[in-house]
Amino acid sequence: GRGTARTAPVPRRGAPLDGAGARRRTQRRLALFVATVLLVVAAVGARLADVQVVGRDRYVAYGVGQRDGSRTIPAGRGAVYDRNGQPFALSVVRFDVVVDPQAVTDPSATARELSQLLEVPTAEVRRKLAADNRYQVLARRVPQDVADRVRDAGVRGISFEEHYVRDHPSGELAASVVGRTVADGGVTEDGRQGISGIEVGYDAELTGTPGTRYYERDPAGNTIAGGREHVEPARPGTDLYLTLDQQLQYAAEQALLERVAETRAAGAMAVISRPSTGEVLAMASVSSDDEGEVSVTTDNRPVTAVFEPGSVNKMI
Repeated sequence: GRGTARTAPVPRRGAPLDGAGARRRTQRRLALFVATVLLVVAAVGARLADVQVVGRDRYVAYGVGQRDGSRTIPAGRGAVYDRNGQPFALSVVRFDVVVDPQAVTDPSATARELSQLLEVPTAEVRRKLAADNRYQVLARRVPQDVADRVRDAGVRGISFEEHYVRDHPSGELAASVVGRTVADGGVTEDGRQGISGIEVGYDAELTGTPGTRYYERDPAGNTIAGGREHVEPARPGTDLYLTLDQQLQYAAEQALLERVAETRAAGAMAVISRPSTGEVLAMASVSSDDEGEVSVTTDNRPVTAVFEPGSVNKMI
């Protein structure tokens, strides 16, 4: 009979592949998977190299900045004494009483207790304890004995911040000579603490150098107990000894006050010195106002006032 041509069947779309086709497809998929894995590994490796090698210092600094905290330690200003070591001006420690409202468990009872210790109205303390932040100043510049009573009370969330304030044990004696400083240890626009007299003339010597306390803190900003701590201590300013004698200064001021009041003069000045050395032992000036009240001047007129000497100059 007649012969008929035979042809290989053509696989339909979606039909199962034979063994060779299945292997080729598996190999392609495997190659694609391996290439993808290699790309991912290369990307992760490049990122790790950036973090651990190229940008290491940046990330270390970022981590340290999150964990490490610091606080400035104020430095005491140098004292001013007379020739015998009697103080005209001293720097004394005062405390700001600070509370973390989130650490207070019983605001009402705590407000009543702190109100009595700090002599602050209870309503004001309660308002600060109800704040939604973690820092409130309950009282500023309280003396050591008040801070000790609050500390002994053991109230949770209470801390203390030290400040130095200027104290004048001799009152207004020689105030125009010694001068004044910015209140509460502040500074002027040009960075000085002294604003008049010796305080501004020797400001660089009297001003101390603040220190720093470095510590580890948690994400909330609290100090980590047992964490690393390093303290760079503050250096107080240099003490200054004047040639003034407080007893002579007081006698000179009182004599001028009495004499000007008696004579109804506009004012008077006196300088007591030791001729052999030129040391100034007392320097005082007083004046009377429009109502006849006599008081010690705030400016040191023996060295600031300009006037015609007149007949006083005839001896020269």
